[in-house]
Amino acid sequence: MRHNHRPAREFGDDPRLEGYLSFHGEDPFEVQNGPFCWRENEDGSNTCAFIAKHQHLNDDGYIHGGALMSFADFALFRISDPVRDNTPCVTISFTSDFTAAGIDGDFVQCDGVVVRQTKSLIFVRGEVFAIREGDRVVLLNFTGILKKIRA
Repeated sequence: MRHNHRPAREFGDDPRLEGYLSFHGEDPFEVQNGPFCWRENEDGSNTCAFIAKHQHLNDDGYIHGGALMSFADFALFRISDPVRDNTPCVTISFTSDFTAAGIDGDFVQCDGVVVRQTKSLIFVRGEVFAIREGDRVVLLNFTGILKKIRA
């Protein structure tokens, strides 16, 4: 399925989303659980982001771990985009470690790298973080493996 990329700010007027894109309903799970967004950087890599709101929180008022893991899985695909060449993939392995609590209003971001690529697998490492008072607060570290699906 080809996705129609649209500016993420169409989800709201938050200036932190300036320059980010989203799928706008074409991936129902990610829109409902995000919306999750990305931007392409000058070097060809992608940075992903979402703004933590009430629907992302657990009953203690922190970002739910499931929301962070879903976001990290979304980021696996955006991080690997430059090497996938539009090849459909599925996540076959995902490991994460929580390192800090996210809070309501956080501008949650993710950067990562493709560690290795084979004919059928893509290995990715990433970091989910928020910037608070000028400091980078790492919320989650993750690794994942994507399997290319051949027609």
